[in-house]
Amino acid sequence: MLDKVSRAAGETANRNLVFAFADRDMKLDRALELAKGELEFRRDIYSCDALAWALYKNRQYVEAQQFMKKALKLKTPEPMFRVHAEAISDALRKAAK
Repeated sequence: MLDKVSRAAGETANRNLVFAFADRDMKLDRALELAKGELEFRRDIYSCDALAWALYKNRQYVEAQQFMKKALKLKTPEPMFRVHAEAISDALRKAAK
């Protein structure tokens, strides 16, 4: 329902919806679309984290790691950055095996 309202309003960026979808493994293509829009609009480390997480959930691990590195660049004490970075690193290790 919320996404219908978001689409009707022409929303192309919404970090909250990115995490709502990605954390629940729902509408992962839409989460990725919104995350890309979010980064284009805000251009901040939180948007890099959102995009990294959406990419991870879409199994695009290498690209996810690139954006996660950007999110971590300033060493912001954001606990979810570390959680996301660890999940992406684990996925890359498993994919390499």
